[in-house]
Formats: sequence, structure tokens, C-alpha cells
Amino acid sequence: MINMFALASFPDHKIFALILGTTALETLIILIIAIYNLIRICFQKSKRAYTILFSVLVLIEYLIFQVFLYIIAEFKDSKEVGFDNKTVELILLQSAVTIVVLAMTQTVRRWEKRSVTKASLKEGLDSLPVGLLFYWKGGMVKLVNTKMDSISRSLTGKGIYSGTEFWDMLVSKDMNIFPDKNLKDKADNYSNIVNADDYQKKECIVRLEDGSVYSFKQSICIFEGHELVEIMATDISQEQLLNEKLKVKRVKVDEIKKRLQSLNSEIETMTVQKEILATKSKVHDDLGKTLIMTRRYLETQDESLGDDIIKQWKLNTMLLRGEEN
Repeated sequence: MINMFALASFPDHKIFALILGTTALETLIILIIAIYNLIRICFQKSKRAYTILFSVLVLIEYLIFQVFLYIIAEFKDSKEVGFDNKTVELILLQSAVTIVVLAMTQTVRRWEKRSVTKASLKEGLDSLPVGLLFYWKGGMVKLVNTKMDSISRSLTGKGIYSGTEFWDMLVSKDMNIFPDKNLKDKADNYSNIVNADDYQKKECIVRLEDGSVYSFKQSICIFEGHELVEIMATDISQEQLLNEKLKVKRVKVDEIKKRLQSLNSEIETMTVQKEILATKSKVHDDLGKTLIMTRRYLETQDESLGDDIIKQWKLNTMLLRGEEN
């Protein structure tokens, strides 16, 4: 069967060299792909069969590549042009290995999409809008996502190399957590600043140079039987802005409340004064009537009016004394 594909000779040195060079380049590319997949599946600790298969493919591709290099070197030295059976078999073998490597690459990719691997977990954490940092109690960083690394570089100009130093920096006074003198009062609605030596759940708030505000929460989780410290950074810039607007509105409401209280007091004063004025007017009217009755009594000497006049004078006297008081 191989003899059917064999060519006795090739009339053009350039075409023969082009075929050898192209095939050798293809072999090198497939070798690199196989090595990349082998490293990736070893890092992800995927199926053992994938590791063994790609190890074999890498070895085969390496040997094929070395053979092609040998053939090219022989061609340069002897300038002999022609395909023998071994060369054709080698090219066919390389084509078969190429198909297997590409097929296995697609298989590994499908497996990665269906499985939770370290790479997919890291990619998922990096896509989160919150900053995440995990480190051992000694400070050694276990994992940090892109968002937290960006926050650290905004605050310190460098990445996170020690979790404890990063947390101490956040809660330290030197960090100037509240550059705005009013920020601490605003932050009280969210959290309390606590000592970094206490590894219970804690929280602090930091304003970055760009004006964004982040809430940092520290908590303990268990990983592989050991305590792991977690720090989560959440952007509360919008909440902070709403809180500031709410405080302004509260001040306005308090001012309106004071005005209403003052107005209510004035209304009560006016009502009392109106009642006093009405009482005075009634007293004066009654006093006028009493004077008229007294004058009539003096003119007519009518004894029947005497008792009524005395009662009216007593009543008016009491009202006048009350008005004076």
C-alpha cells in the first residue's frame, strides 16, 4: 500500500525542500500544542488517561521532528531529490498524530467546560465585581483575584504579598482611611473599624484616590482542615453617595421640622391672645351693662334691681382681677 504513495523522484529541489520544511514546521507546531496541553492537564490534575496519552504524543512528535531535521540535513548535504517509502510513511504518521492531537485538544476543552478546574475557578473569581483575597494566618497569600489586586495597586502601588500586612494597612491610621473629616460619620452606617489582631469577622471602609469607596470584610473559613482568612472588598460608592444625599435631605427635613414647630408655637400664641381678647371684650361688655343697670337703679330707686346689680358687680370684679393676673 505504501508503494502506491511513493514517488521515485522529484524534479524540483525547491518543491521538495518546501514540502520538508512545511511538514517539519507543522510537526513543531503540533509538538508545542501537545506540550501545552500536557502542562495544562497536569496543572489542572485532570484525568490520568489524558496525561498518559499526551505524554506519548509529545514523545512521538519529538521523535518525528528529530527525524525531519535529520532528513532536511541530509537533503542539504547530498541534494538528492526523492521520496522513498520511509519518508511517505513518516509524513502519513505525522498527519495521523496531528489529527489525534487536535482531536484530544478539543476533548480536553470540552472537559474543562464541564468540569470545575483550578483555571476555571480562577477565571470565575477574576470575573467577579468584588475583590477577594485568601491567605493563611501567617500572611502567605493563597489566592487573590484581579479586582483585589487592582485595589491593592491603587492603594499601595504594588500587589499583595502578605495578607496580614495588607489588612493591617487597611485598618491603620497611617492609611488615612477617612481623609474626609465627615466620612467617618457616614461610614458608621456601614461598619466599625476594629483591631486587626482580632481574627473575628471585621469590617472597614476605605476611599480610593479616584473617589470610589470600598467596604472590606474579614472572616475565617476552613480549607483542607486549616483556617484560611478571607477578605472581601465590595464597592459601596453608590450606597455612600445615596447616604450623603440622605443626610442632606435629613438636614433639610430637620430645618422644616423646626420651622413647623416655630409656626405651631406662634399659632398657639395667637390663639391664646385671641381668646384673651375675646374674654376682655366680654368683660368690658358686661361691665358696661352693669354700669347702665347701676345708673338706672340710682335714677329709679327700684329695689328689685339691687340684688342683680350686686351680683353683676361681684362677677365683674372677679373677672377684672383674673384679667390683671
